[in-house]
Amino acid sequence: TQHIFFLMIRRPPRSTQSRSSAASDVYKRQNQLKVLNNISMNQYTFVLLTTLLIIGTSSYEYEYYVLATKWQGTVCAKENCQNNLVKDLSTTSFNLHGLWPSSSKGQQPQNCKNSGVQLQKLSAEVQSQISQHWSGLYDSTEKFVDHEWTKHGSCWATHEFGNGQNQVESVQTQELNPDAEDSDVELRKHKLQHHRQRDQHQKNHSHKNENNPRIEANESEIQQQESFFRQSIELAQRYNIYEILKNHGIQPDNSKPLQFSQIFSILADNLRTQTFVLICQNNRGGRQQLFEVRMCLDLQYQTMDCPTPLSRHSSECKHNDSIYYPVYDVSPRKAFST
Repeated sequence: TQHIFFLMIRRPPRSTQSRSSAASDVYKRQNQLKVLNNISMNQYTFVLLTTLLIIGTSSYEYEYYVLATKWQGTVCAKENCQNNLVKDLSTTSFNLHGLWPSSSKGQQPQNCKNSGVQLQKLSAEVQSQISQHWSGLYDSTEKFVDHEWTKHGSCWATHEFGNGQNQVESVQTQELNPDAEDSDVELRKHKLQHHRQRDQHQKNHSHKNENNPRIEANESEIQQQESFFRQSIELAQRYNIYEILKNHGIQPDNSKPLQFSQIFSILADNLRTQTFVLICQNNRGGRQQLFEVRMCLDLQYQTMDCPTPLSRHSSECKHNDSIYYPVYDVSPRKAFST
């Protein structure tokens, strides 16, 4: 919201004034100066608070998640999935793509830390869960989950472990208090400078993260990584697309065409939202196959209508074309591909 202030000052009459009139004008001018000073302070406060509101959305802040899972039957029908990466993979759930902290206010929270993931440092239990539900399929699993942690999970951790949105909101509430005394201006300036420096650091960090060597995670960060992986996998199982479709009579079948409306209606009824996105991928024979489902979750991990439409994907399923839901063959090199 923009505010524009207008100040109108009447020019004194050009005729010669009496002493009483002149004195009265001086008094009026003093009052006008007071008004000017008050407006100047109000304008300063307004600009300051508006600036705080604009930059207040730090790299950590987000208000919902996007959960993305993809069907390995479609992936492996096109890619050369590696036996060693899929030997433990679940055949009754979609493989995780990621859990992405998201914001409807513009810049997405990404790359909040630069500590890398080393699978061998995670507990055996978490490693097993990853191999079953978060495989790289045709490329290194460690590389895949490292990317997802660094880009998205690190920002999840700053919120879950007390360095994220809640702190930012408490500062914003304090700074946007209209009854604050003028003596707080210096404190506000200090906070504003702190926000600018922190956001610039995060901005620089996010650009450099992908090219810089990963910093070795300490024990606390490893625990945060494990918490993120556990939470993401639990959500993929809670909103198990495979099981939802199976419970409504739809199972992988290389030759049975499905209608978009058929799949969408089933998922909409079970997820209790219609703002999820179905992404398809054409196989080598040109058939449209169900590839990925993306949905929005609130901060309590319940499905919700996305605050803003999910970014349009070039491979969103075409509504008027048949969709195939291919069988996932545990021998990936023999997966259906024609």
